[in-house]
Amino acid sequence: MPGEPPMNLAPTEEQEALVASFADLLATYATPERVRAAEATAGFDPELWKALREVGVVEMAVPESHGGWGAGLADLALVAERVGAAAAAAPVVEAQVAARLLAALDTEVARAALATAVGGERLVTIAVRPAAAGVASLVPGAAVAEEVVVLDGDRLLLVPLRDGTRTAVANLAAAPLADVTLGADMDVTELARGEAAIGAFEAALDDWLVLTASTLVGLGATAHRLTVGYAKERRAWDLPIGAYQAVAHPLANGATALDGARLLVARAAGEPGRGGPRARELSAMAFAFAAETARQVTYDGVHFHGGNGFTLEFDVQLYYRRARGWARVWDEPRAAYRRAAAARYGGGQGPEHVTDVDADVDGSVAALRAEVRAFLAEEFPPELEERVYRSGVSHDDTFVRRLAERGWVGPGWERADGRRALGPYEAHAVVDELTKAEAPVYAIGTTEMVANVIRAVGSEALRAEILPRFLRGEVTIALGMTEPEVGSDVAGVRTRARRDGERWIVNGQKMFTTNGHITDYIFLLTRTRPDGPKHAGLTMFLVRLDQPGIEAQAVYTLSGERTNILYLSDVVVEDRWRIGDVDGGWKALMIALQDEHSAPFSPHLARLVEAVEQWARERGRIDEPDVRERLGRWATALRVAQLLELRTIWMVANGQVPVAEGPMSKLFSTESIAGAAEDLTELVGPDALRGRLDPTAVVGGRIEHALRFSLGTTIYAGTSEIQRNIIAQQRCGLPRK
Repeated sequence: MPGEPPMNLAPTEEQEALVASFADLLATYATPERVRAAEATAGFDPELWKALREVGVVEMAVPESHGGWGAGLADLALVAERVGAAAAAAPVVEAQVAARLLAALDTEVARAALATAVGGERLVTIAVRPAAAGVASLVPGAAVAEEVVVLDGDRLLLVPLRDGTRTAVANLAAAPLADVTLGADMDVTELARGEAAIGAFEAALDDWLVLTASTLVGLGATAHRLTVGYAKERRAWDLPIGAYQAVAHPLANGATALDGARLLVARAAGEPGRGGPRARELSAMAFAFAAETARQVTYDGVHFHGGNGFTLEFDVQLYYRRARGWARVWDEPRAAYRRAAAARYGGGQGPEHVTDVDADVDGSVAALRAEVRAFLAEEFPPELEERVYRSGVSHDDTFVRRLAERGWVGPGWERADGRRALGPYEAHAVVDELTKAEAPVYAIGTTEMVANVIRAVGSEALRAEILPRFLRGEVTIALGMTEPEVGSDVAGVRTRARRDGERWIVNGQKMFTTNGHITDYIFLLTRTRPDGPKHAGLTMFLVRLDQPGIEAQAVYTLSGERTNILYLSDVVVEDRWRIGDVDGGWKALMIALQDEHSAPFSPHLARLVEAVEQWARERGRIDEPDVRERLGRWATALRVAQLLELRTIWMVANGQVPVAEGPMSKLFSTESIAGAAEDLTELVGPDALRGRLDPTAVVGGRIEHALRFSLGTTIYAGTSEIQRNIIAQQRCGLPRK
């Protein structure tokens, strides 16, 4: 089917076997007890290294033409994650990167050095920072290696290590670090010179950043697992501490960030193999995001262990120290963000270069995106965009009919008109482009959400009445779930539906019924049984809005959007408009919320990042370090948000339900939008205050509008706190309070 991804998020059988073999080995040779013992011997376990060498940990990184296995960077990243998960006391990543560098040089001297490394005669490491004033400092593995590859100026050198040239460094991570002094009388081997030397070193650094990022994901995941286990067992006030939001919510944040980091590492590790042009940008992004994630997760781990976490007796501190030490032998995350931005903007690419979210999907999706953009250029002119903005109403009947004519209303649905249903990635591309353009599709989006519920649990008559009209763009439905005194606890609704023969009498209020003053129907959640558990007495109806007893009162939001309070007084609803069983509304609601939690929010972040990139180019500031660092940070967050969204689509396409993954996507995207809006508004400075309707506003006032709009995204479709509750319970297995 067109639109299917060539890369599967599930590992192959070969990858599963590879990971399992290293996991078994590390379970024997890298226990916490052995890790602690190795701290007394320069952070190196010779028996572990011997076992790793025997299973080919260096050979696997080397091409077959040079006597190795020819494993790609993606496979090495899987192994690196297991190394990190065990906090293994061996310089695996550095040895692999050095071997790959020697193989890539493919000179006589490099091949000779590689042969000894592959044969196990020598442990060769790499200095990940160039030498300065004749010293390569804090070189990973140099305290125990026999040789090190060092970039000194424009010369790439192979330096023998001995007591006179290296000085072991006691350090936070208890890693085998050493400072290496380069003397004029040393017997060094020049591997390359000039641009060839610098280019080879930078490519090796890209590899190191990706693989180190993967180790950071692994150690972060172990620290998180230890902390979740502790939070289930440790009790306070007669409850496990994990039942309290002060503990559960940071753990939900950590689980989300770790998943995002793992996806980003996989994306970066796969880039060279697919011949992609963005390996440098992605490797730096992966390192920066994984380092920050591991740092936060391990901090939370120590913190939630309380005083116990501060003692050396508990294992969590092993990961806390390594999360900082392993990354900082190169530099801080902010340096990686600048490196990513230098790769991203150094070639003068425009905004069209920014998003390659479809890199793992076949060409039909990119072609479809281009088609949607052409459609928007024709059907969403500036006049309509301004009218939508001024009115605060994201709907236009003509625009929706044009969408329907293209088959882009319910794009993934089977249709009676012979038009092909789009694949899940194609359907996502359509929604992504429309959302990014702020096209007037909010009402048709809520209509599709309700149509999915009707398709799943509605009566045959109701499906026949609504679904064909929906696909033709002839019907619109607003959501009527939230109430003024209930908020995100939708199960606590008080709007009452009382049965009267074959009809129901409805009384109550609904809040945030966006577009409820112009739509044909409202998807109405009611309480039909006031006694008993609150989840068990709910019933869902489709209610026409052009009937007596319904009044919509406008409410305007911080972003300028019009929503409504809807008052219902003795509204008559025939039973045929009921969706699902009486008192079975919770099932219908869960279908709707699953769609809502999985809706794409990353396009809003993409729109903001691209607006600030445009501003930076127009003002000639794109090369400033602070500008690059901030843009690099939020471009990375955008990449993670897109990957988390794509994961939910992949799951649905493979018959899985993204119970926690949808909330993870929503949580990360919307919190990133809010964070980026604050940070990038500060970056732009006073001019960011100029509003969208002011002719002097920078980039059309989109930055000011983003700040207004951003906060609402963390509230719509369930607040961030609701998403964290779901993640904490469904992914982490933490108890309810």
